[in-house]
Amino acid sequence: MENCPSCNSKNPVYSSVCKQCGNTLRNRVPNIDFWETFWNLIVFPSETMMKIVQAERKNFMMFLLFVIGGKFVLNADYLAVHLFHHEGFQLYNLKLVYSGYILIVFLAGLIARLSLKIGKHPIRLKDCYVVIIFSQIPLLASFILLFIPQYILWGRYLFTPDPSPFFLNAVLAFFFSFIELVLVLWSGVLLYHGYKKITNSRVFAITLSVIIFIVIHILPIFLQQKYFPGL
Repeated sequence: MENCPSCNSKNPVYSSVCKQCGNTLRNRVPNIDFWETFWNLIVFPSETMMKIVQAERKNFMMFLLFVIGGKFVLNADYLAVHLFHHEGFQLYNLKLVYSGYILIVFLAGLIARLSLKIGKHPIRLKDCYVVIIFSQIPLLASFILLFIPQYILWGRYLFTPDPSPFFLNAVLAFFFSFIELVLVLWSGVLLYHGYKKITNSRVFAITLSVIIFIVIHILPIFLQQKYFPGL
């Protein structure tokens, strides 16, 4: 919530005009500049997540959701083969995993909205989704920076256990895996910065970002291994 300097009434963080007296609270943010946002999420994560929430037009949100969903499928296949020692996904199952990711993001947004409502932090449902989706930009970065060179190095062996990249070049395989883990964890940090700006509460932001991180990144792995190990 933000206090109006004119009448001191409280306004939601996404408001640019006071709902009580009509006083201008801040400059309008018409839309999201993708490349500026991409860079500023690294340099100024808190301020950038706030601008994303305040943007009147949530452009690029659906584009990011579908592209990052593809990277999620690649990560899931990689883990299935090299961590859980399965044969990897069949082509017809990729659509199921992809659809599952979209549903998981949908569920995470509802959980975030309910949690913020219980905590008496007024926020729109679309803002809950935009924080979650833009916080996953590190997965897009990992696709550009990691997947392409990995595929150049190992080709189809990236998703086959015989021979595994860890057998072909263990040092490089562990290096890429470590950077991938760092980028996934960075998405959790971005979640925290988004919720910290919305709630102005460190404890609430940490708690909610951990819950959403688990729902998005850990719950799907658990469900796939427990109930769909043959995928």
